[in-house]
Amino acid sequence: MNSIVLIVGCVLFLLSTLGYQAFLQETFRMSPNEGFLFLFSMESCIIFFGGLLGILPYVVYGLLGIGIALGLIFFIKDRCYVIFNLQRVNTMNVFFILFFIGVFLSLYQIQFIHYDNFSHWGVIVKYMLIYDEIPDAATAIIDYKDYPLGSASFLYYFCKIAGNSQGNMIVAQALLLFACFYAMFSVIRDTKRSMLISFLGTLCSLMTFFNKSIRINNLLVDFLLPLLALGAIAIIYRNRRRTWKAALISAPVLALLSIVKSSGIFFGAMVYCYLLYVACRKKKYHPQEKRGISLLTAVGGILLSMTAWAAWRWHMSTALAGVISKHASQMDKTPEVMHEIVSKYIQAVFDWTSLNTQGIFWIEIAVLIVTMVANGILKKKWQLWKVLLLLDVTLALYYGGILVMFLFNMPVDEAVRLAGFERYASSIVIFFMGCISMCAVRDVEKSFYIKQGDQRNYRAFKSLLTKKIYQGFSVFFVTAGSYILLSEINSMNYMQREYDDLLPAKVERVTGDQWSGVTDKKYLLYASDTDGQITDYYLQYVGRYFLFSPHVDAVYFTDREHMTGDTSGNLSITSQDALRQRLADYDYLVVVESDQQIEQYLSPFTDQSDVCAIYPTKDIIAR
Repeated sequence: MNSIVLIVGCVLFLLSTLGYQAFLQETFRMSPNEGFLFLFSMESCIIFFGGLLGILPYVVYGLLGIGIALGLIFFIKDRCYVIFNLQRVNTMNVFFILFFIGVFLSLYQIQFIHYDNFSHWGVIVKYMLIYDEIPDAATAIIDYKDYPLGSASFLYYFCKIAGNSQGNMIVAQALLLFACFYAMFSVIRDTKRSMLISFLGTLCSLMTFFNKSIRINNLLVDFLLPLLALGAIAIIYRNRRRTWKAALISAPVLALLSIVKSSGIFFGAMVYCYLLYVACRKKKYHPQEKRGISLLTAVGGILLSMTAWAAWRWHMSTALAGVISKHASQMDKTPEVMHEIVSKYIQAVFDWTSLNTQGIFWIEIAVLIVTMVANGILKKKWQLWKVLLLLDVTLALYYGGILVMFLFNMPVDEAVRLAGFERYASSIVIFFMGCISMCAVRDVEKSFYIKQGDQRNYRAFKSLLTKKIYQGFSVFFVTAGSYILLSEINSMNYMQREYDDLLPAKVERVTGDQWSGVTDKKYLLYASDTDGQITDYYLQYVGRYFLFSPHVDAVYFTDREHMTGDTSGNLSITSQDALRQRLADYDYLVVVESDQQIEQYLSPFTDQSDVCAIYPTKDIIAR
């Protein structure tokens, strides 16, 4: 039944998407590269505003129905060629279709593993799907209510159509990521140049190498933030000669960026600066349009994109009034603690063993070498070095902003251990590499001896030698890019094969995945504290997601008398009497992992060899 729902839902979603795409192309002359990202961003923002207004399901079915209706209109009018035509069969589109099919087949059956899926990103979408509403201040199951709902809105939209599952949530996130990557290719003017496509594709695939902490098999948004910014930059560049169009198409992308995560404002600010730069340089691109009008149009697009952020701030001050943000001002750090944070932060930034530090270093070296060869030997006026200088300034500001956040907006325990630093650093490395990649491919395209557009003739190369060089590089980039992407898919498949041995699988086997709504029942989970899975609250959050109860704690047997620094009641226990006392405060005991102590304790209550199960505490206490 679930497979049928998934197939039907995906078909309906595809038909609706193609209907909108045909409308955008026919009405606004919007290319598919920019159209898909514009559409998904617009749908996310509409769903977001629908959630604020309390009409989520109506907005979903309205969006779906309008898209399908548009598709039928184009079909009835025999205008399907707007979407389906032979000119679309090129290296770029074939590459994206094949890779997305491979990723989809890997993702649709995948399950959550990462900690943050259970602490927030997965549970917020699950809540929205169950209740068809966004959480308010009284929603106990959501800890971080101040986190914006940008990506969650699109995930809700897709899962409402294709069915409720962890895999569908991840597929929806992948759709957003693919739309961003696809938009980046819009900087290429001649899409029939296979080397340009394969070159940019290889550089994009390298981003996955620096993305180990925020892979696409989870719902973390630290990968989505820089990609949305890169997609918006590509859209603005493609439409740089028409500021109104650049501002219009990028507005919903920037709006989504501002409500994906609070740090999205930083990436959005960089895109705003680029849009204003393009508007001010208007005379260079399109002399007949006045610079003042272009600048006014750009400012209008920026203000339009900020409506979603303003709406969320209004929602925070009204419906979520009194909710304390996780990143609210934290002024309780002593000078000694702040000095320790700064010292550790500097070490982390310049730690050579860090993949992010290595990435920045090698990108800098590669750009300098390539620029010297191109400008000094080949006599090509590449702009890559200018972009590198701007990105270095951006990098310094970004790292400075992260340090300020750790010093003044992070709780002490998280700030001292630089919680999340690897993910934050990965985001800027991906943005850094994306900007370099798009600029590099533009410099390469401008350096071709013979430039061709849609109308092509027999002569496309300066000589037979340059043609052979071109073909050799094309084969190399296709091979390298395919290898990297297949490696990423195989890595995700391997992690999925190992899922049965991981903690989330153990919890789900005992509890199932509850979709009947939030329950007030109280659960005490028992397991070992292997790898700190209880002391770092991983088990508790996994249990909360599957049981969908805000009242989930965990315990484990230990020889120590107590655990220091624990303020949530998730204490270790030293005896069976201590466990019995704890059970009085809960409705159920959930044994996730068995050991000798728990087997001995439960032996009077069960004759099963495997004690991993759910036990009503009243039955245990009564005996």
